[in-house]
Amino acid sequence: MAYIEILRPVNCAMAAVAVVLGALLVNATGGALAIAALSAFLITGAGMVVNDYFDVRIDRINRPQRPIPSGRVSLRNAAIYSGALFGTGIGLTFALNPYMFGLAVFNSALEIVYAWKLKKTPFLGNVLVSWLVASTYIFGGMVSVPGKLGILFQLVPVVLFAIVAFLGNLARELYKTAADYKGDKRERARTVAVLFGPPFAKRLGDVFVVVSSLSSLLVYILGILGIAYLVVQMASIAVYVSCVFLKPEEAEKRTKLGMVIGLVAIAAGLAVPWY
Repeated sequence: MAYIEILRPVNCAMAAVAVVLGALLVNATGGALAIAALSAFLITGAGMVVNDYFDVRIDRINRPQRPIPSGRVSLRNAAIYSGALFGTGIGLTFALNPYMFGLAVFNSALEIVYAWKLKKTPFLGNVLVSWLVASTYIFGGMVSVPGKLGILFQLVPVVLFAIVAFLGNLARELYKTAADYKGDKRERARTVAVLFGPPFAKRLGDVFVVVSSLSSLLVYILGILGIAYLVVQMASIAVYVSCVFLKPEEAEKRTKLGMVIGLVAIAAGLAVPWY
């Protein structure tokens, strides 16, 4: 169970679903869609493992129950495991197209460099993680790209969803820095909360959560998805906005719920395209 837990399967599943929805937004179907979703699941899981590998010292303070600090997964096995997941996830993109292969390689390298060096870089690390989350929609949209850059214009609706996801996850990242303040300060991590204080990180997260919520309405206003999307998305917005009134620890958890509802909203909009 520890080797499943370390993957953060819920996060991996959300990445896979985002890929599927991104593909469906550009009317892509078939076996390539399933391969892309599996690739995203594996690469996301690999990133979670490598992140825990480099975070072991901080996790002994902030999250001692996780697989590596608790001793259920050794550092050596974690390294081998993440390598196998990265290799398999990237390898699957050979069956797709060169753009998806390139994005898979780029994001995989970014996940490693982020966990190794960039995580302690204030704000930049949060931005990189948010890009990794947002790019799953773009990755899915690329399923429809056969090999001509001109087709990339089809990705415009997907990019809008990626922007909304980017902003929402950036809020979550900032809430997380505020929640992890004690352990990060002890390890001299240069997070936004350590440099400017947890209240500042929380307020900055509040700004991004509100901007993300407002941006999500553009999907309906621009006619990309219909009323079914809007109805469900309003529930997601309510969850997001409630984070403004919560402590960082609770706000971080609540934003993930908002993301899940957001995925359901997109699915509803695709299934019931009423305007």
